[in-house]
Amino acid sequence: MRYHYEEAQLKLEEAQSEFITIGSRLGAAQCLQSLGDILRMQHQHQEAHLKLEEAQTEFIAIGN
Repeated sequence: MRYHYEEAQLKLEEAQSEFITIGSRLGAAQCLQSLGDILRMQHQHQEAHLKLEEAQTEFIAIGN
């Protein structure tokens, strides 16, 4: 890993927005999961927990 967390977060947020625009709930949920993972690696555990819970809720809602 090269620790380009900020850049990765921006790209994932852009991708999530695009997935939402095209109606891909799975893609958006996967972005949320990755955002949570990045926050966890940055020791921002409370924020990571919220993102991962949001991703889990979406995965459940779409049956994945």
